Amino acid sequence: MVKTLFQTARITSGKGRAKLEAEYAFEEEFFHLIWFHLAGGVIVLDFDAIPVDGNQLVCPAPGTRFQWKAEKGTEGWVIAFHASLLPLIGLEAGTVFEAELLRRRERPLVPTDAEFTAKSVGVFEALERIQESNHPIAPEFLAGYLRILLSQTLRLWGKWSAPHSGQDAVWFRFNQLLDVHFRHQRRATFYAREIGLSLGYLNEVLKKACGKPAKALILERLFLEARRKASQRGISLQEAAYDLGFHSPGHFSRFFKQHSGSTFLEFRKKTQNR
Repeated sequence: MVKTLFQTARITSGKGRAKLEAEYAFEEEFFHLIWFHLAGGVIVLDFDAIPVDGNQLVCPAPGTRFQWKAEKGTEGWVIAFHASLLPLIGLEAGTVFEAELLRRRERPLVPTDAEFTAKSVGVFEALERIQESNHPIAPEFLAGYLRILLSQTLRLWGKWSAPHSGQDAVWFRFNQLLDVHFRHQRRATFYAREIGLSLGYLNEVLKKACGKPAKALILERLFLEARRKASQRGISLQEAAYDLGFHSPGHFSRFFKQHSGSTFLEFRKKTQNR
């Protein structure tokens, strides 16, 4: 069925969370493209508010929670699509897209141009019609539409090939491993061993890429997910602790307060009162 593979919604003036069914909004196996075509506003990616203008594309990394406040006259689209479609879009294109999402985690906005608009508006409208019809669609047919959007995104990024060697490849591979294993593997040596490098060289590469060694990035990723859990209604401290690989709620509680300066519940109250 269509809804197991993608969802799309329009962005209009006013406040908006991802106007998608809950299971599509922030799950780690879903990718998102958020296009502000006309006007803009502010988009909040996890816990960072970022001004966004018209003709800007936002490409958050999988698992990122987002919402926006759009100015009067804003028009755009948000689409979520399942990771299983990437190989159908084209293995190379999918790999490059995933690599660039990891690289651009800290700067996810990119200006769009006339070519992007000309080739993408019809795709977004077609996907809207497919969704509204509620008819089954072959994944290969859906992937054809997504291939246009991803090809245009890669063109804007100026990226056509995946990092196969060198420091870019190390950075990409580390982030791939981190997103999979951060809950249960917090030793930097694990990541160095999986990549086939000494820890010293891995840290050297990572510091050149983002100014931080492996251990700091592992704890940063863990704390990001902890804050995501705290901001979600219905998830208890105990559930968050065990999901993130902590041996006890007390250990998790100390970790959370050490890194945030507030308790799990205080952080939840603060984020939900925004």
